[in-house]
Amino acid sequence: MATIGTLKLLETYVFTSNKPSRVKYETYTDGSTLTAELTIYRINPIGVQSRDVIALIASPNHPEFARDEAREHFRQNYA
Repeated sequence: MATIGTLKLLETYVFTSNKPSRVKYETYTDGSTLTAELTIYRINPIGVQSRDVIALIASPNHPEFARDEAREHFRQNYA
């Protein structure tokens, strides 16, 4: 039998650019790590383009650093 962990939603950030139109980062913790679930929204055609999950380096004890990490990930990959 498998154990299913529980994730706690910490924050949601939305960054915008011309392509893709918006990327939403939802940061979660399981108590020992931080992850971010990404949802990429497109304008044309309208809708969800893709979803992904990334592991964040920020400590779960300092989730305030997750925003900076998400912003940098957005700049490197989508801006």
